[in-house]
Amino acid sequence: MTGVPNYGGSMTGVVVYPKKGATGCDPFDGPPFKSRSRRPVILLLDRGECYFALKAWNGQKAGAAAVIVADSVDEPLITRDTPGESGDYLCLVLFALTLWMKIKSEV
Repeated sequence: MTGVPNYGGSMTGVVVYPKKGATGCDPFDGPPFKSRSRRPVILLLDRGECYFALKAWNGQKAGAAAVIVADSVDEPLITRDTPGESGDYLCLVLFALTLWMKIKSEV
């Protein structure tokens, strides 16, 4: 997740590694990710090929409550957003995160 950290908060769920599209750079086909236990889905994606914000956007559209990006390559860290490009997904991902943090703080 990106944005302002919610210190002291927590999230539990079921970690899912997708059978197709493990980078999360393209929208996921098929039904939304759901767990049999009805716990939130935390999507585990591979790093690379696109920016983190796009991975989070595609995961969010596919029903994931959170996205973890795993890295197996020792290289400089890349940015989370697309420099110089405007992507509607970034505003919506950050809006959804802000809304979630507001709702969570009111509970």
